[in-house]
Amino acid sequence: MNVVSSTIRDLLVKAETSYNSCDAFRYKEKSEGEEGKKTIVTHKTYTQLKQDSEKFSAALNSLGEKNTHVAIIGASSYEWER
Repeated sequence: MNVVSSTIRDLLVKAETSYNSCDAFRYKEKSEGEEGKKTIVTHKTYTQLKQDSEKFSAALNSLGEKNTHVAIIGASSYEWER
């Protein structure tokens, strides 16, 4: 993908167009089931990454943060709510 992007959104749109169902992220999660605790590998596709990014952007917009600078601080994790 030899394309210059001017924004992160442009980059996500072009990546999703090129790699839609390919894995963008893989990460480990702890799961509890009938067999006890175990670690599973979860994946997110480029399509899911773009959708999640758009949901986050919409949430910020609903808080009145459109066209403002926002700092996101937290542990390095795909899903911060865990």
